[in-house]
Amino acid sequence: MDTKEKIYAAAVKIFAKEGFEKTTVDDIAAKSKLAKGTMYYYFKSKDEIFLEMIDSGISKFNAALEEGMKEAKAPKDKMEKLLDIQLDYYEKYNDFYKVIFSEFWRLEPRWKKEIDKIREGYFSMIKNIIEEGKKTGSFNKNIDSSSAAISIFSLFAFGALGWIAFGKKIKRKEMHKALLTICYDGIGRK
Repeated sequence: MDTKEKIYAAAVKIFAKEGFEKTTVDDIAAKSKLAKGTMYYYFKSKDEIFLEMIDSGISKFNAALEEGMKEAKAPKDKMEKLLDIQLDYYEKYNDFYKVIFSEFWRLEPRWKKEIDKIREGYFSMIKNIIEEGKKTGSFNKNIDSSSAAISIFSLFAFGALGWIAFGKKIKRKEMHKALLTICYDGIGRK
């Protein structure tokens, strides 16, 4: 693990536990076992550590998506694979997502713009899967693809987060099945 990765790993742990506001550069330096001067060699401020941590985490997620989605061909397979990757990532980088979701509402506008740029790629991927599914008859042709993409993103993101935070007694396979059932069929009786 290189020095920047040590700093990211320490920052994620502390931000997840204490929150951004309560965390200091001294806390991150102590957790990463680096001198404060070393911290400032790599980063000018706690804000910069936070922004690079977000960028690094979301870039890793996007890389996992890009690699994992190569296997899936049909729209439903793509949606299932997308959820698999998301659940894997939430399990592996649990603290990162705690930080993202806990701090997102308090982020300054410049940070939100960065996250929005990165998130747009994910929305576009979901929207493209929906469009493809509409063309092949796998998905409802009457649904607005943009609205559906936002809804599915929210379902998967908050469903996975809730599972990690509160529902670990539920087996992953069951959580995966429930989220896909809601996605495809809703919860109403036919």
